[in-house]
Amino acid sequence: MDVLSKEKLGYYDKGVLQKRGVFLHTPSKFSKLNLLYVLWAASFKCAEHYEINRKNISSYLNIYSVICIEKGEMEFVYEGHNFTARKGDTIFLYSGFPNNYWAKSNVEFTFIHFGGALAEKYYNLLVNKSRPCFKYFLKTSSIITEILDELEKDNPNDHKMSAHIHSILSLLTEKDNKKSHSILKAISYIENNFLNNISLEDLASHVGLSKYHFGRLFKQEVFSTPHQYIINLRLKKAKHDLINTNNTIENIALHYGFSNSSHFIECFKKSIGTTPYEFRKLFLPLKS
Repeated sequence: MDVLSKEKLGYYDKGVLQKRGVFLHTPSKFSKLNLLYVLWAASFKCAEHYEINRKNISSYLNIYSVICIEKGEMEFVYEGHNFTARKGDTIFLYSGFPNNYWAKSNVEFTFIHFGGALAEKYYNLLVNKSRPCFKYFLKTSSIITEILDELEKDNPNDHKMSAHIHSILSLLTEKDNKKSHSILKAISYIENNFLNNISLEDLASHVGLSKYHFGRLFKQEVFSTPHQYIINLRLKKAKHDLINTNNTIENIALHYGFSNSSHFIECFKKSIGTTPYEFRKLFLPLKS
């Protein structure tokens, strides 16, 4: 466990009433290559004049931040957007972008700064310029507290802390489980009609949106295009039949809406990484 330098502590101490940390961690070479890894973390209680204003982005390049508000409110300016984070909110930032945030009143929050190749991929998956703030995710705070517990040990376990970061990011994906009425209606339509040809126009018309607006909304909330969602659903059903029936691959392909067995095999291999025939063979020993 390391503690940040006096200079860095001074940077954080302005307006801090009480704190746990800041703990600076040096991950192993293996962790840097293969894991999500913690760089530093802390828990703060701050007065209303607390502020962080990062303008020199080169010092923070390729570092990501997760902040969880436990009490009070903080105002953020990030990527040209202003927003207020309140108790229970979690904020996911890329520190390579200039960011400014400050306490609107007395505030309590926990935070981690971390890196790793997957950090960028999760950021791109979860965040765009208008939504770095995840509402009602107070559970993030308890996970960050577990990271702080680990950092206070003489030899913090990088693997445990990587698992904790994964837990936080997995939790944030649940934001998009709270889908809009239009998307829920579209998914219900797909699930009831996926054996038929379904176009983007069909789905947009069913929910009363333009196809362009619907396509963007669907991808934003489901992390997939409508077409890929339909293909994935068909493949899921087809896998069940490959394992549990003796139906031919061609019949399964046609039953689940693929134009022919070649198209089915192509989609299956692209998604699963093997052919339907090889996939079926994996489960033959399980059949009595």
